[in-house]
Amino acid sequence: LRTILKVTPADSEDFQDLKEALDISVNMCSIANDSVHEQESQNQMEWLQTHTIFKNLPEDLQLRSQTNLSGPRKLLFYGYLTKVNSNKELVAFLFNDFLLLATAAKTMSDVRARLFDKRFSEPVLITYRTPMLLVNMSQIQLASNAIGMENAFSFEYEDKKYTLKPEQTFQRKQWVNQLEELHKEVKKKADASSLIVQFPEAKGRVIVDVMSATDIYLEKRTPDSERPYVVLSLGDQQVRTLPAESCNNPVWNHKGQLLFDDITRETLWIAIYIARYYVPDDLVNAMEIPLAEVDANSRIPLEKVVTIACGGDETVLTLQFLVSYFSTD
Repeated sequence: LRTILKVTPADSEDFQDLKEALDISVNMCSIANDSVHEQESQNQMEWLQTHTIFKNLPEDLQLRSQTNLSGPRKLLFYGYLTKVNSNKELVAFLFNDFLLLATAAKTMSDVRARLFDKRFSEPVLITYRTPMLLVNMSQIQLASNAIGMENAFSFEYEDKKYTLKPEQTFQRKQWVNQLEELHKEVKKKADASSLIVQFPEAKGRVIVDVMSATDIYLEKRTPDSERPYVVLSLGDQQVRTLPAESCNNPVWNHKGQLLFDDITRETLWIAIYIARYYVPDDLVNAMEIPLAEVDANSRIPLEKVVTIACGGDETVLTLQFLVSYFSTD
């Protein structure tokens, strides 16, 4: 079709039909290719799940699942890397939410021979460290051209610098480009989830202090994995605490503000979540209260204790509110 279109005059009565047919064909091919790549990614993740020994994870990791921020998990890129400082040989798997580094369960030659081969059932890989969340990466760049670094790239994660070498020089640009692009995408989604919407017509504001909770229900599926946090929502606005350490009686002392138009008609939504690393956060439970209930008509913050049902138990949440009205002059 593309060849025929090239030799068809633009004023021909067939030109527009040919152009539309070509567009449809290109679109159908793109859909088919995407489906093939998606199925390949799913098959590879299934193989990794059953042929990798996952060590010291903060929570259970099912590769074929929803991610925390990026929708369904996808395996986008993988390759063999060497850690520059130690010459440690690694296999790296880049997903749309984290980078997974693994070592050979036996030998690296064994990995190369058996990677994604379903004929073998025994473990082939062992995780080198916990998955590195892309949202927390920084300083992703090509390494310097010093001796021994010509083929390397680096990034920082949890205040530590990682310098890695792919097998081929051209691959380091591929790794940097992929990591940078995915980091920006995930960071944008993370920033959007905590965005506070401003209302120029607001009549007042509520300063809120999320202080503490007692008796939060935790399943304790994995040690230190149940990290509770609180979200207060008013329309499109949110105040979100940081996740606390895994405990039943967390303390946050987190302050924020919410703007309102008519305090007598608005409702405050209060929710408790458990933060997850590799899947969407769990909603423990939530409740609503009329916003007018937090207006004490005083310059002194109102302390309010609310009770939320959690896992058959009751969680007591302590908050402080200070309402102020903007001048209409």
